[in-house]
Amino acid sequence: MVDTRFSYSRPAVFRSWSGRLFLWPGRALWLGHAARTGVHAHHALQVCVALEAPLRLREALGVRWRRTEAAIILPNRSHQADAGGRLVAFLYLDPEDAIARRLGGARMGIRHLQPARLARPRQQLRALCESDARAGEVATACDAVLAVLQSETAPRSAPIDPRIRRAWAHIRGAPDHRVRIAQAAATVGLSPGRFAHLFREQTGLPLRRYELWLRLQDALAELARGASLTAGAHAAGFADAPHMTRTFRRMLGIAPSELTRDSTFVQAAVAPVS
Repeated sequence: MVDTRFSYSRPAVFRSWSGRLFLWPGRALWLGHAARTGVHAHHALQVCVALEAPLRLREALGVRWRRTEAAIILPNRSHQADAGGRLVAFLYLDPEDAIARRLGGARMGIRHLQPARLARPRQQLRALCESDARAGEVATACDAVLAVLQSETAPRSAPIDPRIRRAWAHIRGAPDHRVRIAQAAATVGLSPGRFAHLFREQTGLPLRRYELWLRLQDALAELARGASLTAGAHAAGFADAPHMTRTFRRMLGIAPSELTRDSTFVQAAVAPVS
């Protein structure tokens, strides 16, 4: 689905998820009302922008919440969010992307931002929530957020080993993203033990969890194309819908049914320009 028009209205149940999830190659955006997630960790770099009132973030249960209007959450870091049903923009970037690697140079799991820096793109995103808009306009607003964040000098991450880049391409192209460690290692000329160590060092995840992350993205794309939870789970290589739901909760902090109940997924055919 490309450039579908949409508008938002305040949900009857204030603490529910209601909005749209936009999916581009290497990028996703939740734009709408967000409730509380469970503690979770995903492989994307996440940019959080509160559009109505500050949201709350913390890194684990038992840790004090911190109110924030904008923050960056690094890949593979445990966290929990609570927007209280208010409007937010959650932008997710493939951590292998050059922009994400630049923004993810900090050591802290959650980096809180000065909201004044994002005043203009924040207004753009809020306006898109309250009026008809096209997916292309939403992509442009995301680019504006990233342009502001990149405008200040940020520490750069170390270069990615080219062997791991080749391994990523191999895994992404495999059916259901399933490969044996020995096979992936042979593809890039490494022993299985050395490959497993280097893959986790460079990716931040063991191979099997990285494969699950890719299948989760496939499931989201299937849901965006109108598949049911069961059909989407099978098409993405999950054993069944409960298996997919458990993966959703572990990696996104919510069940897929919470997103699909009052929301819409938009699969955009063209990647945003950054």
